[in-house]
Amino acid sequence: MNSVHLKWSNVKGFYFLLNKSSVKLNMYDKPIDFSQQWLDSDTEIFVEDEALHVHKAVLILQSPVFKKMLCSEFKEKVDQRIALPGKTKASVVEMLKQIYPNPPKFTENSDIEPLLKLAREYQIDILMKKIEKELLRRPTNIDTLVLAQEFSLDKLAEKCISTISRNSFNTAKHHPKYKLLSSDNIVKISEAHINFLYTKFQINWS
Repeated sequence: MNSVHLKWSNVKGFYFLLNKSSVKLNMYDKPIDFSQQWLDSDTEIFVEDEALHVHKAVLILQSPVFKKMLCSEFKEKVDQRIALPGKTKASVVEMLKQIYPNPPKFTENSDIEPLLKLAREYQIDILMKKIEKELLRRPTNIDTLVLAQEFSLDKLAEKCISTISRNSFNTAKHHPKYKLLSSDNIVKISEAHINFLYTKFQINWS
């Protein structure tokens, strides 16, 4: 593999260098190995007593939380090390893959919720949008609406409400997670269900 000198003074230049240099990151052919240094990686993330080798430029570009850690007067700025206690290595690695160029595609088996929690905690908007786009592609139900509600995924919530309203409202009320729905979403489901019945049966309310 050819080496590339990364100019960290130009943070966004990281993506340009990766895409224009002879070093091409193709996540589908050869996933990034964060367990060892690569392409002048200059920062370490410690999770489950293991070091993941990353680039400061990527972290500060994608996350204002990481940016504050690495650019303000915090211990992480001096050490260029970030400890993530309570996190799993698998979920952090998946998060990193998604914020680097050429991220792998989500699959039906992708565990989305841990990524949502990381995206929210570290304010990674681009990852939150990617996940919502993936969930919009999948079948929706009350479980999905609870997830959308928790993580403020408005487009997903709208799709869930539309789907749920086309089924028996009584069935929805007996779902184990129905009580977790906000009163606002319950009202929206009720109104959408009435409108659905009106359209389906051409009910004359006058």
